[in-house]
Amino acid sequence: MKRKCATGRSGSLLVLLTLTGLARGAAAQATPTPGDLSVSANLTLPEDVYAFVNVTVSNGAVLTLAGGTVLNASGTLRVMDDSMIVVQSKNTGGGMSQGIGGTINAGGVTVEAGSTISADGQGYIGTAGPGAGASDQFCNAAAAGGGGGYGGTGGSQESGASGGPTYGSPVAPTDLGSGGGNNPAAGCGQNSTVNAGGGAIRLTVAGTLQLDGAISANGAPNLPQRLGGGAGGSIYVTTGTLSGSGSFSANGADAGSSSAGGGGGGRIAVYYANGATFSGFAGSTADGGSGFTPGGTGTAAFFDTSVAPPHLYVYQRLVFSQDSSITYSAITLDNGATFRVGGGSTIDLSGDLIEKSQSMLLLEGKNTSGLVNGVWQGVGVTINVANVMVEAGSTISADGQGYIGTAGPGAGASDQSCSGGTAGGGGGYGGAGGSEQSGASGGSTYGSSVAPTDLGSGGGNNPAAGCGQSSTVNAGGGAIRLIVGGTLQLDGRISANGAPNLPPRLGGGAGGSVYVTATTLSGSGSFSANGADAGSSTAGGGGGGRIAVCYANGATFNGSTGSTADGGTGFTAGALGTVAFCVLTPTPTITPTNTPTSTPTATPTQTPTATGTATPTITPTNTPTNTATATPTQTSTATGTATPTTTPTNTPTNTPTATPTKTPTPTQTATLTPSVTPTLVVCRGDCNGDGQITVDEILTMVNIALGNADATACPNGVPSGAEVDIALILQAVNNALNLCHGG
Repeated sequence: MKRKCATGRSGSLLVLLTLTGLARGAAAQATPTPGDLSVSANLTLPEDVYAFVNVTVSNGAVLTLAGGTVLNASGTLRVMDDSMIVVQSKNTGGGMSQGIGGTINAGGVTVEAGSTISADGQGYIGTAGPGAGASDQFCNAAAAGGGGGYGGTGGSQESGASGGPTYGSPVAPTDLGSGGGNNPAAGCGQNSTVNAGGGAIRLTVAGTLQLDGAISANGAPNLPQRLGGGAGGSIYVTTGTLSGSGSFSANGADAGSSSAGGGGGGRIAVYYANGATFSGFAGSTADGGSGFTPGGTGTAAFFDTSVAPPHLYVYQRLVFSQDSSITYSAITLDNGATFRVGGGSTIDLSGDLIEKSQSMLLLEGKNTSGLVNGVWQGVGVTINVANVMVEAGSTISADGQGYIGTAGPGAGASDQSCSGGTAGGGGGYGGAGGSEQSGASGGSTYGSSVAPTDLGSGGGNNPAAGCGQSSTVNAGGGAIRLIVGGTLQLDGRISANGAPNLPPRLGGGAGGSVYVTATTLSGSGSFSANGADAGSSTAGGGGGGRIAVCYANGATFNGSTGSTADGGTGFTAGALGTVAFCVLTPTPTITPTNTPTSTPTATPTQTPTATGTATPTITPTNTPTNTATATPTQTSTATGTATPTTTPTNTPTNTPTATPTKTPTPTQTATLTPSVTPTLVVCRGDCNGDGQITVDEILTMVNIALGNADATACPNGVPSGAEVDIALILQAVNNALNLCHGG
């Protein structure tokens, strides 16, 4: 057996291994046979493809894999005794953006507690990469570099140099994290590039990944002054079984000083068929680094592949871009996670959507800033799912995801002058936006109250010289379309409110759309599409949005009275939007799955005196029972206890008695195919009984209460003989239909 010795940094003998276990060109043998690699002191393998049976790193040793290396272990890869495998990268600087990490393929992997597989600081060097942080070219106490970006954005620095943007895939991450910016100006002179991002680890395990240590791709730590933090890198794992108490991390680096920006988090994606014995899900992170502005959180996703398509679990943060088609068997958000989905996307789940532990599904808008082909075409996100469970404290939210400030068909007007009272009007949608102190008007209403899908419009601003408030952060609410085939268990909140906490002089954005259909609605949560409060007392409040919730069974839902489309406060408050709950009535069509097609054959007898016409009765053995409220319409030849009239195929002139030789019997129960039709229930405040309550109808009730109009002006919305007071008006507004049972 031939052997090869390798020497490490100290020059001492480090490792004894089988020569045929080295790289593909290491030995000229016709049929190489892989052997074992045992590393007990530091060893570096140059870039190549390596094949071994078992690989063991022990005794605190470091096995370094050069960038681009592929390490194959058909048996077990074991990292023990506080040892480490370092996965380096290549193409990390010099303006390159095609960085490559390393790949490990193994039959099984064990990383013991205290040991690591690491790509920390192995990404793009400082100032390099597609998400590199900006460098500050001036020299003062605040001058420094911005943080690098990748899965999360890099943080900006004190003087304004920006952090880097995001890029790459959240579900199959292989990119390197970008480096942070520096401060090379004369007098400051910090042009170091040691602030690298994290590298990239691709790990495939055929059997079990026993992780009790760590697998990491963090940005380079402990940076010099003025350097922005590098972004976290990539961890992409596929394994049969995931077990242990360890963790994954792809964290951005902290800035070198308080004036520099923190590195953005990286990306983690882990696929497993069995993860029942792994306890490190919630402890796996893609955090942003600290700094003048912290880096944004990256993405981390876990996929249970024991079902097809996989079940997606999010414990920290995950982001999908606009127009994504998201298809899984189920999605679970836990541990305060945020799952952000771009506008125009569709989520299709054959199973359940579950939100626990104050998690959030954030649904963005698309086409929110301007006209598309001359038309406002803002859209939200659609979800098709079997069942939904939103625990108390968790949310499905489109808050502030509508048209940006000054945009939308109901945008609030902006005041072009500058004085103490100038500001923006509130945005409108379901309710009109409020006007501001100097007269700039609020936006108008638009859209449907029974099938709302529009975005809420943004409020106005005050860009005049001297006032200079041109911000467009005062967006309206987005649009949520939720279709639940089974049960919506809502104990948390589903909302599309206008963006909150606005700067001075900005008008509030309007509430957006919440449009839900479900077979069963249950729980104690609520829906809201409220307009935003104005940024100051001189600006107008945002108008309320629109809510329509339709269900076949809502007996166990008690959140209707707490569901609101209120207008926001301001110099003039935004008007109330619309809230409608409706009952879905099934209209079944019964179609037997086995319809008799045979014609009974008449067998004539020799009884010429018979004069009757044969009329055999065909009775299905399984008679469908219709429990729907609608009366089924029978279109088949057998209806209930059908009695078809049979004409004998052989009829003697003396009309013999027909004796059928076969009685067709359906063998399967008829199938009910409900056709669901929403039925709106007229409620308090619906003056004309058209199934929706408008602002004009609310104003009519107010005028009745003030004595300016007679109760006959609202014949359907005011009970006969009832006094219209504030309680009745509030009931019409906030308890719009009280589950639509005439409240």
